[in-house]
Parts: sequence; C-alpha cells; structure tokens
Amino acid sequence: MAPDMGLRILLTGGQGFVGQHLKARLQDRLPGHVLLEDPMDIRDRAAVERFVRSEKPDACLHLAAVSSVARAEAGTDDAWTVNLDGTLVLAETFEIYAPQASFVFVSTAEIYGASFSSGQPLDETAVIAPVNAYASSKAAADLAIGNLSQEGLHGVRLRSFTQAGTAQDKEAILPFLAAQVARIEAGQQAPVITVGQPDAGFDVTDVRDACDAYISALVPPRSLPNGTVLNICSGVTRTVRSMAEDLLDVAGVSATLRVDPALALPSGLASMQGNPAAAHEALGWSTRIPWSETLVTVLNDWRYRITACYGLKPCGVIGNYHFLRKTGVRMMTDPHDTEIAVLATANGLVIPVEFHAGVRNNLDLLRSYGALIEGLELPDRLEPAFRYEP
Repeated sequence: MAPDMGLRILLTGGQGFVGQHLKARLQDRLPGHVLLEDPMDIRDRAAVERFVRSEKPDACLHLAAVSSVARAEAGTDDAWTVNLDGTLVLAETFEIYAPQASFVFVSTAEIYGASFSSGQPLDETAVIAPVNAYASSKAAADLAIGNLSQEGLHGVRLRSFTQAGTAQDKEAILPFLAAQVARIEAGQQAPVITVGQPDAGFDVTDVRDACDAYISALVPPRSLPNGTVLNICSGVTRTVRSMAEDLLDVAGVSATLRVDPALALPSGLASMQGNPAAAHEALGWSTRIPWSETLVTVLNDWRYRITACYGLKPCGVIGNYHFLRKTGVRMMTDPHDTEIAVLATANGLVIPVEFHAGVRNNLDLLRSYGALIEGLELPDRLEPAFRYEP
C-alpha cells in the first residue's frame, strides 16, 4: 500500500509530548493516512481486541508508556503493568487480529543502562543492563516484542535517546535548563543556573527528527526484518554544562552554574551516547535539525510560557509581532507551511492543517502592522496583558 493511500495507523500515547509532534509530522509525511486513536486502557485486552478487530489498522505506532523515571520509581507496579503488560496485550492482539500490520514499538536507550559506563557510543548490540524501574519495564517490553517478532509479529524496536522540543515537561534536561535561562532573561530568577550533575552527558535529538524516524519505520525504503532494532540518536554527547552555556549564548545573558546534589539525574546514568549508523542504513534517516535551532526552539517555548509573549500590552498584534522579533523567530517572506511550523514550534503549539488558512491571514495582518511599527522602540519590560499557565 502506498503511504498516501489511506494507511490506517493506530497511535497510542498520542496526547503526550512526542505524540503531539508525531501527529503534526504525519500530516506532512503521510497526508493520506487515517489516524486511529482511542482512549482505551491498553491493559484491557477485551477493549484492545475489540478496537483492532473493528478498525483493522495497517500499522501501530506504540508510544504509550509511563515514561517518567521518577514516576516509575514512585509507582513501580504502574510502570510494569503499562510498559510491559499493556505492550504485550497490544502486540499479541496485532499478531492475532492484524497479522499483516507493522508494529513500531518506541523503546528507550535507557535499557542499555550500565553499558553506558564503557564511555563509548553504543550500537544495537550493546548489553541490555537497566538501572531503574522505568528502564527495566521498557527492557522487558523490548525483549518481548523481539520474541513475538520471531513468531510472526512485524515488530520494529526503536531505542530512542534523549529528545527535546516544545511543550515538553521540564523534567527533561534541555527544558529544565531553558526554563531557568528564560527566567534569568526575564528578571524572574537570579543569574544562577542550578543543576545536579554538570558533567553528565546526553545524546539529544530534536523531537521533530525523532518523529521522522518513527514515520520512516512505518514506511521504510525497503522491508525491515521482523524484530529489527534501531537506535534513534544524534551520535553526539553534550554535557549539562555545555547545554547551559549554549542556551545562555542564545539568550545573550550571563549566569553562573551552581551544583545541587539533590538534583541528581533520576535515571542514575552519568552519560549516554549512541551510534545511529544502523538507523541511517535501514531507514535513510539522520538528524537534520541543527543544534542551534533546537536551542532557539526550546528557549522560545519557555520564554513564551513564563512571560506570555513578553506581555506587550499596547496591542495584541503589536505584542505578538515584537515577540517574534525579540525571540529570534524570523518573519519569513514565503507564506508556506514551513512558516507556520516555525511559529507553532516557537509557541509550543501543534496547528492542524484545517487552521492553516486562518493562521496565514493573521500572519499577513502581523506584517501590515509590522510595517507601521518597525521604527517604534518599546521598553524591554512591559506590564503583562495576560499570563500563560502551562
């Protein structure tokens, strides 16, 4: 089936951070797809079987999980029943009632755990050695998908490393740092960034790039063997210290780094680096979004969250126009979807295609006002007209 001919995709976890971005990328990459979502509990075998038999999906993108290390540690039973039992229910149902469908399981690189202590970029042959409840439950699910794939499930396992993007919880490392930099820039925090382990290393991928990998696994350039395992990563390790410095450079502000041992990383891993060669070979995929763009995107997201478009009160249109200029989001001259994607990302939004025409009209209005106020100097800080509450 051609990817634009009504591919019916069951997406679990679609309301989460990655899921929202994935749905936007699906619109661009597979415009003819049919997205199947249901608020069912994936642990409920009867409900899952009923849905799969009724909707007859051609593929499954399985994101749903207890994905927080801290939450998994606080409620271990929940992590195991969702991450392992729910995954098994879903995969076994597909094996029986949709045997022709592809099953893309989004796993995590945290399952490598103690293997990262080698200090080398890990490929898919690295020993699975999880060190926390979240990683252990995902490792068990990963292995289960591998086993079911030997029995006939068209399973693909994508072991994702750290991701970053808009609308992400600040428990994640880059948003955690960006929120502090945005507050420093806005005068809401002293010029001190508090971290737990400044020399801990992360292999960070922009969530938009990661979503492209997930979609490519659904419609690969060539057939993938059942049980295929691929690392989804950049292959570059960045320390917490260097990420903080990069964000400060983008913001144009200075701050010192303060270490608080109480903020130790919940994963318990000092460094994570992967080898993306297999994904490049199998999917033709590699990261395309520059690190500098990811930094600006995440920082703009937190600028917006904490200052409500800097609250420029004289006029909503003028305020939005100056926000876009102040935060480094260029007012492009071509009225295409790329422009809408940039603006949506900067504001932490996913804008459905049906609303693009209205957004374009507003952009034209912004430009007309921009031509009038380009020479108007506004103070750096104005009284907020409203406040964003995440």
